[in-house]
Amino acid sequence: MQGDLFPGIEYIVFSMAFLAIGIPLGLLAILIALLRRLTAARLLGKFCVGAGVLGAAILGYLLFSNSVPMPVLFILLIPAALGGVTLAIAYYYKDRPPLGRWQVPFPALIYVTLVVAGAAGIYKMSQTSFYRERDQCLANFQRMPGIDNVVVHGHEVSRFEVDSVQFSLAGRPDTLVKLGGQEELFDCKSSDRLESLAVLQIGPWTFGGQGKKPRKGSTAEEPLFSKFGIYALSFGPDSPLRDLVPLKIESVDDLVEHYDELVELLESWPRKEAPGHLERGDETLDYWVIDNRPPNRDDASD
Repeated sequence: MQGDLFPGIEYIVFSMAFLAIGIPLGLLAILIALLRRLTAARLLGKFCVGAGVLGAAILGYLLFSNSVPMPVLFILLIPAALGGVTLAIAYYYKDRPPLGRWQVPFPALIYVTLVVAGAAGIYKMSQTSFYRERDQCLANFQRMPGIDNVVVHGHEVSRFEVDSVQFSLAGRPDTLVKLGGQEELFDCKSSDRLESLAVLQIGPWTFGGQGKKPRKGSTAEEPLFSKFGIYALSFGPDSPLRDLVPLKIESVDDLVEHYDELVELLESWPRKEAPGHLERGDETLDYWVIDNRPPNRDDASD
């Protein structure tokens, strides 16, 4: 199935494995040449050139036949190029006397330093790219007035994906707002009108519900329905619960301004034991709020 969705994906995996082996081997060959272990350097350099050219030719053909751009394919020649550099260094040192057992030439020290620095730089760049969304969202909310204690939640796949961002009101650490991690939160201003403002939790209240709506192709003779769940209080234009909140809430500033009113309003909303019911055209749903406050000690003792 995956091969149908991503033609040639197996060749990309093989290419990454080829580079993961070939590049370190080529770098090692250069180091051996700089240390003037010329016999070993020549053997390893020739191997890198031969295997590198052959592997690049085979994988390049397979990838090119699956529409991978030609400039990208030149990356496959890196192991062969490193092997060529190794042979050039070995040729340069062929008439030089061998080093003593514990001698380390200055070029080798410079080379190792550059390789380590380059590897550290690549790692740092990959980490920055991996957590880009998290860091962007966190920095954006930390700049907003009227809020404190910003925390970004998410999960890791090929990169860190933001699931939610939570914060408290400035000077009120006992308050809590948790929003769904929509992309527009990454660079919005606190006063910006948000098209898909979804509140996962405000104060002690989280949200639950379930509903159904007609599926495409549904008919009166053969009705077909899609079920859906409710996990947030959305203030978007298509939100089924939006009309139940008699407050203008379109931005982060609005949530901060109306925090107490909204928390008080939700106190009167139905619970799961006796859910509320809504009908919107052919769409029906049951909804409720969940109180996340810890049980009262007196109640617990009873």
